[in-house]
Amino acid sequence: MPGNDESHHAEAAVAEALSLFSTLTTAADVWNSINERRAGHDPTTQEGAHWVRPYLKEAARELTDVLVELHASLSSSSDPGPVDRRMRLVRRGSELMLIQRAARMLQPIHQRMLSLYPDLPEALVEEARQLQTTATRLLDTDAEMHHPDASRFVRRAVSFCDALHRAL
Repeated sequence: MPGNDESHHAEAAVAEALSLFSTLTTAADVWNSINERRAGHDPTTQEGAHWVRPYLKEAARELTDVLVELHASLSSSSDPGPVDRRMRLVRRGSELMLIQRAARMLQPIHQRMLSLYPDLPEALVEEARQLQTTATRLLDTDAEMHHPDASRFVRRAVSFCDALHRAL
């Protein structure tokens, strides 16, 4: 059937585009990390509060933006309305990339929070680590993301960002 063959090729093209976009996003993150290290900002070492506090405020704001976008996608993907298979594939890929981005953002946030410990509550520092672990677990689960799990992650992460802003 020619229609199925065309649909299969279209889905493969969408999957390939999402894979390429994910690769480019990862490369950009690595490039930014290298530039940060060259500028003398290394999250694996203790850094001064004068630099870490503004970094964490900005990182929490950026993470909140990612979480809002993820929440919007999860909310629209739970809508039972008619959506073709390619659109579901694009939405799923987008959600996975947003979770991946959140996981990559949480790791240096956690490391830099350690530079401020014990000025930051231990539970807040631990929540950053747990959220990063949860995001990674969501990425490693089977092909279909469980929306309740992803939605719980978003709610916890938004609460974390709010608490971090208050603590700074």
